[in-house]
Amino acid sequence: MKTAHNNRQDIWGVTAMAALLTLAGAARADAGDTGDTGDASALSVSIGLGVGYAPKFPGSDRSKGKVLPMLKLDYGRFFVGGEESGSPGFGVKLLDNPHWKAGIAYSFDFSKPRQESDDERLSGLGDIARTSHISAFGVYKRDWYALGTNVSTAGHGEGTRIEAFAKASYDPAPRLTLSAGPKLVWADQKYNQTFFGVDAGQASRSGLAEYHPKSGINSMGLEFGADYKLDKNWLLLSHLTLTRLQGDAATSPITERKNQQSINFMGLYHF
Repeated sequence: MKTAHNNRQDIWGVTAMAALLTLAGAARADAGDTGDTGDASALSVSIGLGVGYAPKFPGSDRSKGKVLPMLKLDYGRFFVGGEESGSPGFGVKLLDNPHWKAGIAYSFDFSKPRQESDDERLSGLGDIARTSHISAFGVYKRDWYALGTNVSTAGHGEGTRIEAFAKASYDPAPRLTLSAGPKLVWADQKYNQTFFGVDAGQASRSGLAEYHPKSGINSMGLEFGADYKLDKNWLLLSHLTLTRLQGDAATSPITERKNQQSINFMGLYHF
């Protein structure tokens, strides 16, 4: 028998797919049904390596560095790695033309999203397990701006997140592209409970107050990017994200700081 939680995940999966198919239909109508993905036999490969600096866990007041390897393969409608999959994974593009990009992706956590050993504040809360993610994404781009969304549902009861963003781009020099824009994240009750909640058992072990957050706006923020193309193969990328936790995530006893920052630098080689 399915639980209420499983039913909720099923509903979100259907909702995500319905939204994606609606987006695909609108895109084909707008683009004159030119939603092809180009030469199906063309293979595109990019590899990269970078470094990042981000909070130890959502709500932490301390940060840690990490190495960021990247591999992205594109073959017709199919891809491995890259931003679409959210983390290392693979997927298929249902649309990929100059204005519209939409598809579905599967990915898996190669490291635990949060470990009790990350910080003494997490003592008694236990680790958050590695899990798989299924997501549906859609982006509309025209001239200097882009609008997009990503709906992601995780296994192990880690819930659903919906991200929406807008981005403006500007080329102050022939090889330099600057970008900036807002980002909004909504999370369901299960996600917020996993990352910001404290159940009875955790409360007794950690000394933190029992806390059961609800679904709602999880965070709001601004993203900034600077990309510099060295030549036809090499690209340098930098990305800064400023986030402020909202709602029940901000008032969680786990949260030490509402304002969160992360920054990444990467070199990318395209074959």
